[in-house]
Amino acid sequence: MNYEPEVNPRGNMAAIIKDAGEIWTRLFDHRPFVQGEITFFLREFQEKRGDREVERLFKILEYSTELKENQLDRTEQLGDCHLPSLKANVDVALSMCERVLQREQYFDSVWIIFNHF
Repeated sequence: MNYEPEVNPRGNMAAIIKDAGEIWTRLFDHRPFVQGEITFFLREFQEKRGDREVERLFKILEYSTELKENQLDRTEQLGDCHLPSLKANVDVALSMCERVLQREQYFDSVWIIFNHF
């Protein structure tokens, strides 16, 4: 009688392939780890964030309401008061610029005439 265990080369090969697949999965398949990290990040982000967005929206709503009620009328009054003088100052500046350009053109034409002689 032979008491040596029976060796099945196909059975050993299947076990080796299975073990190699498990090793590869542990080494190179990072999906479970990445999914866990994403879940952890989202949970932490949502807990720490709290109601900050809602509070910010209410502050923005208060600010825009205040602008609408108070500042709009004030801005209109200040515009009516100061825009005419601003327009007058801009008109004066524009006429001064036009005079400077006219003088430059005059001196350019005089310079061309003197250079021809």
